[in-house]
Amino acid sequence: MIRFLTRRLAFTFLMIVAIIFTCLLVVHMAASGGEAPLLDTAKEALTGSGEYLWDAIHGDLGMAIASRYRMEPTTTLLARTYPKSMGLLLVALFLAALVGVPLGTLAALKRHSRLSPVVVTTSILGISAPSFFVAMLLQIAELLFYKSTGVRLLPLFGFGWDRHLLLPALALAAAPTARIARLTYITLSDVLEKEYMRTAHAKGLGAWAILLRHAFSNAAIPILTSLGVSIRQSLSVLPVVEYFFSWPGVGLQLLRSLRWFDARAVTGLVLSLGVTFLLVNLALEILYRRFDPKLRASVR
Repeated sequence: MIRFLTRRLAFTFLMIVAIIFTCLLVVHMAASGGEAPLLDTAKEALTGSGEYLWDAIHGDLGMAIASRYRMEPTTTLLARTYPKSMGLLLVALFLAALVGVPLGTLAALKRHSRLSPVVVTTSILGISAPSFFVAMLLQIAELLFYKSTGVRLLPLFGFGWDRHLLLPALALAAAPTARIARLTYITLSDVLEKEYMRTAHAKGLGAWAILLRHAFSNAAIPILTSLGVSIRQSLSVLPVVEYFFSWPGVGLQLLRSLRWFDARAVTGLVLSLGVTFLLVNLALEILYRRFDPKLRASVR
């Protein structure tokens, strides 16, 4: 396990260096309008990456443009925006798992009925729908409801750990819900047809005992994988969702920093999302070894 963790942490460090270099390169190229030679821009980004990494190790991420007329430390900017983005992300993933796993399980248990093709079709549509399209549909539905009833059901914009959270969380949870439901359905449908499942039924075990002890334990790794993919996708569309609902998180601030060509702020904001994804992936890989004896034996 120590060897495995050492390799993964070394990989994480290399990915952090790559993220820093890529962010600085992209911002420098955008700021120059593509007129500067690529080699010169790459050299500048490489030098800046070393300086940024050295400063970051010492706790200095530089100054960021917080608004048109105000500068503040990037760490202060992250302290204000990162918890809001992570809170939104956690609520969205909780909703996705809360709906996706039971829906996929129900479709697998009813796999010979008309419910299963409905779930599969709906999940494909949910995965394919762009996040901005889902956000627009939710806003239009709220506006139509308000127009027909005169009742404001949910706020369309702004921040708050109350009703303000629901629409952006639903928009962010749409694709993960569909993906988790689809993979849960496919995995459990396959597991439920295995010979050992029929043996468990023949031994007189109850349906819930078979489902929880045998089916889910064998389907855990694919479901965890779908959750990991959902986290990656949610992080990638976070700026779009936050922009549509004016949610003052990392994603919205990242779009502003890109507009101002603020290289230090862009790097710090992207790095916060990248490190989050890398750490979540590391946690999932550790969980894989908890559920799969073959993987657990491979790291001894």
